[in-house]
This record gives sequence, structure tokens and C-alpha cells, in this order.
Amino acid sequence: MAIDLDDLTLVITANGYKAGTLYSLKPYDGTGDASVTRSTTATRTNSSGLIETVSANVPRLDYTNVSCPAILVEAQSTNLTNYSEQFDNAYWSKNNATVTADNTTSPDGTTNADKIALGGTDLARVFKNNIATSTNNHTFSIWIKGTPGESVTIEADSTKNQIALTSTWTRHEVTNTNGETQTTIRIINRGTDGDNATDIYVWGAQLEEGSTRSSYIKTEATSVTRNADVIEVSGLTGTSTLTETFEDDTTNVISNPSTYTMSNGRIKKVERT
Repeated sequence: MAIDLDDLTLVITANGYKAGTLYSLKPYDGTGDASVTRSTTATRTNSSGLIETVSANVPRLDYTNVSCPAILVEAQSTNLTNYSEQFDNAYWSKNNATVTADNTTSPDGTTNADKIALGGTDLARVFKNNIATSTNNHTFSIWIKGTPGESVTIEADSTKNQIALTSTWTRHEVTNTNGETQTTIRIINRGTDGDNATDIYVWGAQLEEGSTRSSYIKTEATSVTRNADVIEVSGLTGTSTLTETFEDDTTNVISNPSTYTMSNGRIKKVERT
């Protein structure tokens, strides 16, 4: 049975906001507005489908692969790679690969994505050796596009993901679960896997702790940390049930919170009865 809006004492959706505040739809007097704290910038996918940086303490209404936004809430994460958009930099090693900087429009809408000429050569690659990591799982992600019908592999040490290229930007990932304290990441033509890529386009390299990728964190000469999103409603009283509905329509029910802290994930609405 659908819940009548009149029966709800709190409703929050991916709606109006300002720095430090995510507005509630109900109550109407602002007492249900959520405070937003994140002391660093962060990225989201905007309504045009582009990666966009938002200021500190601004909630992220994210449109990744959807037409209606979700509230993006994430834990802290650090991009351990440097020069995440500058593969021509000497930080990135090359073997039988030539990088042309700023060759095409990237997922952020500017001309800052690089072309890597691999020539279909076996083991042609761009890579970074021995990035210091913890023994936890680590995920390497990157946007790639190229010639449909060709393939290339991304690797985090011995873990690999062969990618069938398309002509549109796609963010790919591979997770290293082997517990190394030095992780090498590669974009490579492995002929033994059937890779045959000639020219590929790349943008937004990210190596981070965890078993899945998080939102993009741009780096230049050093690693960069995005702080956690903390979105809260305080001062709740009385007996109540609060339900978070995620983008995939799964739910999380919280009983009688006096302070509600939004869970990590992609949340499309919060309702309290």
C-alpha cells in the first residue's frame, strides 16, 4: 500500500539544496532540512551527463545513467595515482605506446582526454609501477573508448579485465584482491588475451582502496583525498520509522532515530512516518 504524504513527518528527495543544506519537502517550515558536511570538493555526473566538480559541503545530486537524480553519499576515498588526466607526463611509463595529450573531448566536456597509440602491438602499454597501497583490496578505474571490435586490457598487478572497446566513453574497473603493498596498474595490449587495440582514448585514472570504484577524484602532482559526505537531520523526537529508498528501489529501515545520518549509496528518497 502506498504511503499517503499526509502520514509522513519527513520527506527528503534529490531536490533543492545550497552549500551546507539539503532541503526537505516536508516539513514545510525547514525544520527537516538536512545539514551537509564534506570539507573537500567532489565530483558528480550532472544532468547533461558530464563529470562536474562541486564545492565543499554541497550535496551531490547525481545523474549517472539516469534521468532523475539520486543523492550520492560516499565514504572517504583517496586517488593514489598522480596525473590522472595527463598520461603524457613522465609519471606514466610507456612501452611501444605514444601519448598525444588533450586530443579529444573527455567525460567532463573539455578537450583534455589523451590518445594512446598502441598500434595493435603485443604488450604495448602505458603503466605505473609500484604504487604504495595497503593490504586491503584496491580498485583501478579509468574511462576508455576506441575502435569497436578491438580490445585492450586494464590490470592491477595480476588481476586483469579485458575490455571490448566502443566509440563512447565507458568507465571500466578492475579490483586487486591479492593484498600487495605495491600495486602496478597498466593499460596494455595483451596478445595472449586477444587484444588488438590500435588507438585508444583515456581519461580519469583512479586507484583507490576498496572493492568497487567511487566517484572520480582528479589528481595532478600528488594523490588527492575526497572526504566523506555526512548528511544529517537532528532533533527528531517520538516513535517513528525512517525508510531510505535507494536508486535500485532497495530500502533501509531505521527505527526511532534522534539524529538521522544518511547511509552511503545512491538515495532517491527518505521518508519518516
